[in-house]
Order: sequence, then structure tokens, then C-alpha cells
Amino acid sequence: MERKKQKIESLRLQIDTIEQNLKRRNVRIVGLPEANEPEEDLNLEQTIMNIANDHLDLNLERTDIEKIHRMGRVNSKKPRDIIMTFSNQELRNKFYNSRKKTPKYHENQIYINEDLTTFRAKLYYDIRQLVKRKKIHSAWTQQGNIMLKVDEDSRPTVVHDYIKLRSLATVNIYDFDDDGDSVGSGYSLATNMTTPEAMD
Repeated sequence: MERKKQKIESLRLQIDTIEQNLKRRNVRIVGLPEANEPEEDLNLEQTIMNIANDHLDLNLERTDIEKIHRMGRVNSKKPRDIIMTFSNQELRNKFYNSRKKTPKYHENQIYINEDLTTFRAKLYYDIRQLVKRKKIHSAWTQQGNIMLKVDEDSRPTVVHDYIKLRSLATVNIYDFDDDGDSVGSGYSLATNMTTPEAMD
């Protein structure tokens, strides 16, 4: 039974890796206000280009953007995230690496994040909760991979699943299963992934 479970987990991780690779030219933009009228949101591409060229020191053209769209249903409480696919990886990396320069837009702070799979986004969210509780020194994403440092002097570690996270000495006092759901009386990791305002 244990071998079967390991095989299933291995296949799941392989599928997750494939899915993440398909997102390698994507970025996820969080916080950009939606237009009052749906027709106005058709200028979304131009708005992003203006931000990139005026604030991120990039020379972005329409041909550099393969596709761009908002995710999910309209929510009156917050703007929907934007998924933008670039024509090539180099442009995507330049745009993402300029994210610290992102300005406020109509008083809303805009964040540029990596477009992670649902599983990795949840895992990253849970890891960042451990960072906030000072159980882990730091965490960030790099080319779709989740990186963390256990303490200031440790080397960065790639974490692809909860099994790896659970193996780290600083968090093994918590009892959670391979999907991140808490078990027993240990620290309760988030079980419902919510899109964080800022991934970094």
C-alpha cells in the first residue's frame, strides 16, 4: 500500500511539473482595478503596456504579448487576477524581474507574481505562513520553483511538496498530511488556497 501511495504521489508531481512548465511564459498580475464597463476592460493590454513602458523601463509592444485575460468570475470586493502570456521566455523574465518597480494604479498596489499551479500556489501560501510565524527564515519563487531558507545561514532548498516541507527540522513538529491538511492537534496549515496579494 505504501509503495502504491508513493507511486501515485510521484505521478502527481510529474503532472504538476508538466503543468508548471506550460506556465513558464506567464505572469499573474494582482490588484489592477477592473473597468466600470466590460467594454473598457478591452484596453487591458494597453494598460499593461503603459505600466511596463512608463514604470518598469521596458519597451513592450503588442506583438510581445501572446494573450492576456482576467481569471474567474467578477468579484465586487476585489479585482480579478490577470494572466499574461509573453511571446518568449526572455521577455517574461524581464517583466517579472522588474516587479519591484510596479507603481500604484488608482491608489491600488499592483503585484506581479509567477503563475503557479493550484497545488504550488497553495504550498507556497502555507510556507509563507511559516515564514510569518518565524518558523522558516524566508521563501520565494524562481522559475516556478518554490525556494526557502530554513535559517539565515542555510542554503536555499527547493520544495515541491509537503513531504519535503515536513522533512525540514524546523517544521517537523507539525503534523500534516501530504496534501497540507492538518492532522491532530498540530499547527493548522491553510487548506483553502486564497490568492495572496503579494507572492514575494
